[in-house]
Amino acid sequence: ARNMEHINLQEEVYHQQENSHDLYTHQEILYAEDLSKKIAELGKDYQANAIALGQSGDKKTEPQALTGLTVKYFDPNGAVITEQEQKIFWNDQTGERDAYGVAIATAFNTPEVSEVIAANHLLTSASNLYKLLVKLKQHLSTDLAQVDTIANINVNSERLNKIKKRVALLSSFPQGISRQDVTETLKKLNSCKHSKLVQKLLKDYTTGEKAKLDHDVFVAQLVKDTDKLNILAIDNAKASSLQLSLEALLLRL
Repeated sequence: ARNMEHINLQEEVYHQQENSHDLYTHQEILYAEDLSKKIAELGKDYQANAIALGQSGDKKTEPQALTGLTVKYFDPNGAVITEQEQKIFWNDQTGERDAYGVAIATAFNTPEVSEVIAANHLLTSASNLYKLLVKLKQHLSTDLAQVDTIANINVNSERLNKIKKRVALLSSFPQGISRQDVTETLKKLNSCKHSKLVQKLLKDYTTGEKAKLDHDVFVAQLVKDTDKLNILAIDNAKASSLQLSLEALLLRL
């Protein structure tokens, strides 16, 4: 990854700056140059430790723990939902916010521990980190648990049925809209009716302003707005549980 992504980093940044001046500031370019040099200094055969101890700095605002985490999601049958797996960076100061950049900057500026460490100090730090990671998992699990109730699902189904009945009233479809387009649109809405964006669309087209459109305009706009959501007409497995794994750790003492 270092060889492929960072050797020409400076050149790529300048090239992208020429194409879009608003995306990169002078400070960001200098940061990219500095990062590229530091990565080059590590050497081609550098192997990072999965678990490392570092010397803590004087600033209380600096992270004391940097982690690389893997989150796996499981469906109600206990099978892994591969496409939903994600890898996140987390630290005890900013959480997941800007954690990737914070991890790089902090790791480069953290010297290795050069003195003997008291066992109780190490265990206390590890225990505190464990408690924070447990809270993180609980937070992720809480978000996962906030699924639609049966009542909400029924409401979404009723709204979709109402739209289907209105579509069925058409003897022919608007110009540029085929029967297959409409069928595919309804499939997408049905398979993704748990999505908040789809719920908003269904509400707009049943009780909102879009419901007042003439039949032809109603169908054409429905197909267009659904396409904008970039959803697929598949029955996505809904995650009911998750597993949080610690893949890498830098603990500063």
